[in-house]
Amino acid sequence: MTKRHRRKPKKSAVERVLCSETGKREYEHYDDAVHVALKRSRRAGPLRIYECPSCGSWHLTKRRNWGRPPAT
Repeated sequence: MTKRHRRKPKKSAVERVLCSETGKREYEHYDDAVHVALKRSRRAGPLRIYECPSCGSWHLTKRRNWGRPPAT
């Protein structure tokens, strides 16, 4: 007899809270943002974590100098 592998149940959809100012996902705790940044940086490249001045939550960005306008 062969053993059948059961698939793991999918994680329930976690409610994603978005910042009203930036539209980015809010992370309540810095550690949560670090965990996601490390996981996503494998595909997306280096990510930076910053505290949003509007909502006070933590966000992720690819920009090196957040807060400054891009050089023209």
